[in-house]
Amino acid sequence: MTSTPSPDPYRPADGTATPTPPTGPDPSRDGAGQDAPPAAPGTSPYGPGQPPAPVPGEQPSYAAPQPQGTDGVSIAALVTGILGMALVAVGLGIAGLVRTKRSGRSGKGFAIAGIVLGAIATVAWSLVIVFFFVLATNEDVQDSFQEGFQESFNDSYQQSMGLDMVVGDCFDPPADLTSGDPMSPADCAGPHGAEVIAVDQVEATEYPGDDAMVSQIETLCLDAFSEYIGVEYADSALEAVYFHPTQASWALGDRLLLCSAATMDGSPLEAGSVAGSGL
Repeated sequence: MTSTPSPDPYRPADGTATPTPPTGPDPSRDGAGQDAPPAAPGTSPYGPGQPPAPVPGEQPSYAAPQPQGTDGVSIAALVTGILGMALVAVGLGIAGLVRTKRSGRSGKGFAIAGIVLGAIATVAWSLVIVFFFVLATNEDVQDSFQEGFQESFNDSYQQSMGLDMVVGDCFDPPADLTSGDPMSPADCAGPHGAEVIAVDQVEATEYPGDDAMVSQIETLCLDAFSEYIGVEYADSALEAVYFHPTQASWALGDRLLLCSAATMDGSPLEAGSVAGSGL
């Protein structure tokens, strides 16, 4: 008697093969066939080397970006702005703004400060240039500057040469009056080489020439001599020794005229002033 096997209740009706379940170990069970404990939150149940499973309701974490530092060009813009380097600071500041925008680096504030300081310096330098241009082209300013320079030089020249004297001062002239050596102040109460009898300044704007200069100083000395000594120059035992600008010293601002009384043979004057002496 033959028996027909009962049909597989799990076989599909269309006659296809029944799917075979996987033969590998069940990851939900341990090696003994027991249910494996649930995986800890944030770990992978599939073992090491697999990415951890996200925990429901928890946001994924990301590493914070590393800081990129301050832009060097922006720092240079600030430094040059503080130093008053005008357009250099403006140019570096503009470049710094572009670089910080592209790279995301800090330093935008430095770049802006450099532009502001550079703009202020540019305006300031422009005003200075205009000011000096006006001074250089203004005739009144030039004349005032020239007069001030001449007065300053005249004072310095007189001090260096020992000629910063007034009427009544005594001094010892150098042995060679053409040597350019300075005069030495002397006490009128003791023997001295000469005594100042007149001091004046040349008023001409241009050097009048050697002959005109000598004529002017001789007139000054002769007029002052008789009044100071008390006798006409032709009748006196003294002679007039004078100092006046040369063409070379004139160019440097020398305008001094100085007359003095001294002995004819160059010997020292006796103690005391020659004023009103009638010598």
